[in-house]
Amino acid sequence: MNNIRIREAKELDLPIIEKLTIELLESIESKEAIDAHKVLENCRKFLSDAHSYILVAELDKAIIGFINFTIRQILLYSASSEF
Repeated sequence: MNNIRIREAKELDLPIIEKLTIELLESIESKEAIDAHKVLENCRKFLSDAHSYILVAELDKAIIGFINFTIRQILLYSASSEF
């Protein structure tokens, strides 16, 4: 049985993340506010931001998926937000 491995993305992963994103966009009907040309630029920003993450899923050493997210403070917490 093959195991899927989750790890943080690296700069070298960005072309594959861009390819997967474009494949996803092809299945979306309304693309009004989406700029596919920004994928690499935005991914690089996420990789350099201490509060943002991109995780990739690997199967047999091939990237098969990814997720990105940002951690931030919100109004419901007593700590102030840096954003």
